[in-house]
Amino acid sequence: MKNSYLKLSIYFLILLTIIAYLAITNINDPIFFVLLGSFICGFIVSIFCLIDGIKERKKEFKL
Repeated sequence: MKNSYLKLSIYFLILLTIIAYLAITNINDPIFFVLLGSFICGFIVSIFCLIDGIKERKKEFKL
């Protein structure tokens, strides 16, 4: 369970990079809004995972 949130946030950021690339290349298609919405939701989730991972790391160093 060590560093699981940090790894998860890194995987999310990689996935978000791919989604952002697809959104930019398909800017004239209707799927652009779907990709943009999934990018925003994924970005929010990765921020929360990163915050939880940092809190988890701080707890480890205090112990």
